[in-house]
Order: sequence, then C-alpha cells, then structure tokens
Amino acid sequence: MARWSFLLDMLFPPKDTERIVREAESDSLRTLVAPFLVGVTDPTTSALLPFRNHLVRACVHETKYRGNVKAQMMLAEILSDYLVETLAEERRALLVPMPLSAQRERERGFNQCAAVAKRSGIGIPIRTDILARVKDTEHQTQLSRSARKENLRGAFRAAEQLDPDLTYILLDDVITTGATMQSAIDTLRSSGAKRVLPIALAH
Repeated sequence: MARWSFLLDMLFPPKDTERIVREAESDSLRTLVAPFLVGVTDPTTSALLPFRNHLVRACVHETKYRGNVKAQMMLAEILSDYLVETLAEERRALLVPMPLSAQRERERGFNQCAAVAKRSGIGIPIRTDILARVKDTEHQTQLSRSARKENLRGAFRAAEQLDPDLTYILLDDVITTGATMQSAIDTLRSSGAKRVLPIALAH
C-alpha cells in the first residue's frame, strides 16, 4: 500500500495543503482550539480555530475545495467537542450549515459546511433546507467591507417561517469581515428566529 501511495505521489504530486493534512496527527487540531468571539456580527460569532495557523488553513482549504475526508473529520471533531459544551443548556436546537449558491455547489460537488456538520456526529438535527443562497454573489475577497455588505443584499432566503422557540446554530467555515454571516443571520431573524448562534470554524 505504501509503495502504491509513493508511486501515486510521484505521478500526481500532492498539493502542500494535502500533504500537511495527510501528515497531521488525529489530535493535532485539538491543541489549537481557542474559541473566541469575533465582534463583527450581531450576535457575535464564536470562532474556534486561528486561520493563520498552517494546519488550520490546510484543513479549511482541503475541506472547502477538495472534499478531503480526513480534513473534514478533523474539523468535525472540533465542532462536535464545542457543541457538546455549548448545547448543554440548549434543549431545542438545529444546526444550519451556511449554504452555497446552486451554481457553486454544482461546481464543487458538495457544501463544505454541510459535510463537516454531517461528520460531527452531534445529536441535533442538521437542516440544509432552511436557508438557501439565492444570489450567486461575486467573490468577496477583493471587496471593501461596505461593498461586501451591498454584494450580499438579498443573497439568502429562508425556506419557511421559523420556530421562535428553537435555537438556530449557523455554521460557516471561515469568518473575515462577517458580511456573509450577518446577512444569513438577518435572514433567519426576519423569518422568525429569535435565537441564532453563529459559529465559524476559523478566523
């Protein structure tokens, strides 16, 4: 098996991010967990890992763009550990992965947030049908904060009137300016959600 892996690596050299994830120990991410509040959204978003770390960045990129199962599992374990503690006093909650536009999900073949959520094994319902991204926005990276907010206007739609007695845990992979997360929060609230807990895997 090792010989075949070596030959495959010779023929198809792995990307740096793939190599980093492959060589990481199963508990490597746990030593980096340091949840902190990112005050760019209302309510504030809890970020679990520092994106500046090379292993965190590799796991996020491999999960987001390559569907790397090991990276998904490592992030899912971090999410599960955090939710077990966070939900100790939450009796009724739903986990809502941040949606992609239909076009972007077709291009990738998966939604990275939904993939991590489903692998987390957390004992609460995961709802990918509550929130839809109906506007295929421009990439945010080169936009100013105000331009990002305008770019995301009308980007999301809730599929139903939401139960105000439920807690909606909104999961994204990375938070930067918070424009995407805030737009999704606002959409959930406008559809009846009273309690939204935004979580980002990294910041």
